[in-house]
Amino acid sequence: MRKSLTVILLCCVAGLYSCKNTVNGIDLDIHDPQHILWVEDVIDDDLLELFGEEHIHFGHTPPNLDGVSFMVNGLFYDTCVRYRKVTINGVSSIEPSYVNPGFENAVYKHHFFHQDGNIIQQRMFIEDHNHNQSLIECDTTYLVGSGDDFSVYFKWKIYSEQEGNPTWAFLVSGTLVYDSTSLLGIKDYRIGKKIIDIEIPPVAGYYPGTCMILHPYNTTIPFLPLQDWDTIQ
Repeated sequence: MRKSLTVILLCCVAGLYSCKNTVNGIDLDIHDPQHILWVEDVIDDDLLELFGEEHIHFGHTPPNLDGVSFMVNGLFYDTCVRYRKVTINGVSSIEPSYVNPGFENAVYKHHFFHQDGNIIQQRMFIEDHNHNQSLIECDTTYLVGSGDDFSVYFKWKIYSEQEGNPTWAFLVSGTLVYDSTSLLGIKDYRIGKKIIDIEIPPVAGYYPGTCMILHPYNTTIPFLPLQDWDTIQ
């Protein structure tokens, strides 16, 4: 999978230069005036593979997410790997747990704004199953995709000594849903997150390698409707 991802990324997300290449006999000529970090520079191979290439919407012409705001209430784990410190007979080691809890009674809220090509700002609110709340304010979220399909990716550091001041990598994908006149919401939502670094050993938290892939729990709803939850101006 790494090879196919690399080919796609080389074609879809260029840096500060023009790139002309040939893939499967097709000439590709891409120019991008922005400095865009490739997905592999932000999201490591493990998270990309667990997320699934079929769920990542590559492309250099993403849809307009400016002002899009919605909420996910209740999620289901596709993947859950949690690295914890384990002590046996006085010997400590960092070990993964592959127990999938299934349902996650959590709330995720997204608000995208100030889109500039393949870079967008966002605020993302998370309330976990223990009612711990976090508000992520990210000025540089990278946006790729084409048509109505999009993927965004970014890193975020949480300043919590209890959790070891972890840095998470996030990957979110979805598809915009329209009726004949307007945007209705988001379908095929999927979020992946992974701890890629910690500053100090966490008192109560997880270690790097911890990775979770989730999608909306209620699959009977055809799409997540728009919701203006963000009151920050």
